Amino acid sequence: MPTPFVAAPSCAECGQAASHVELVGPVAPDTPAWRFVYSGPGGSNGSGDVITEERADRLTEAFVEPFHFITIATAGLYDNAGFCERCDAAYCGWHWNITPTGFGTCPRGHSTSLDPHWSPES
Repeated sequence: MPTPFVAAPSCAECGQAASHVELVGPVAPDTPAWRFVYSGPGGSNGSGDVITEERADRLTEAFVEPFHFITIATAGLYDNAGFCERCDAAYCGWHWNITPTGFGTCPRGHSTSLDPHWSPES
């Protein structure tokens, strides 16, 4: 069952929020739609997106403290809320070295794409 929440995993380098994840819902009493608001190193969805109850449930399960990459990754966010898979730590946009093409390197030198539009064929 989805539960409204606000999560802000801390950057392992500076302690500031690496990302902002918010689940608001349901948006109206007669609909199962929820609103998902996101901002992270790879970008944001502005004032949010209306999502299904199933997607809201997946987000609720992914963002349970203590935060770890393995559970955050199940949320399906293109930048994993700033988490580095190999470090199992989150980093803010200041601490990810992000190229203009959206490729990021964490402070420990691990690399990943933080761009939702990147693909290996690009």
